[in-house]
Amino acid sequence: MQIASDGALSTIVIRYPVTRKVFSEIFTRLSVEFNLTVVDSAKAIQAIHAVLDVSLNETIFAFEQLSERKQAETRIELLNLSAPIVPVLEDVVVLPLIGVMDSYRIAHIMNNVIPRIAEKKVHHVIIDFSGVLTIDDHVALSLQQIGSTLQLMGIHVVIAGLRPDLVQAIVHSGIDMLDTESYATVKQALESVK
Repeated sequence: MQIASDGALSTIVIRYPVTRKVFSEIFTRLSVEFNLTVVDSAKAIQAIHAVLDVSLNETIFAFEQLSERKQAETRIELLNLSAPIVPVLEDVVVLPLIGVMDSYRIAHIMNNVIPRIAEKKVHHVIIDFSGVLTIDDHVALSLQQIGSTLQLMGIHVVIAGLRPDLVQAIVHSGIDMLDTESYATVKQALESVK
């Protein structure tokens, strides 16, 4: 299906009433020219309207499918951008966390990012929280699980960029992260693992 250049469904749908009117006028003229009965003429016009209704429904359905597919692709792209793996040294990567951390993003990190980190065979991961907007209790626990998972894989985990409000949220959640090595900046964390 060809989508309108501006991507708006309304630019396609707006043509249907005009198309109905044109077809009705053409069929009325043909009905007069061929001496069709009023009943035959009405049936023909109803058939044309039925075809246009089917076309309109199929257009809307195809547009919705295309739109849903684009939204899903955008969500995946945003997820990948919200937790990229940034190699900084041969055996060190930075995992900058960006935006609001919710259970959907945590699941993405657990299911997609951690396996990619494991494939890189790195020894150190610096998890950078400076781009995180908020953390709730559930997310704080999940982030601790991410760190624990990496540590169980033999990877040294260092945390950087925790702002005071994020630290308060983590402390408020009751999670003990005192054993976790943490630094104010990624630069300080990077110097500690060299």
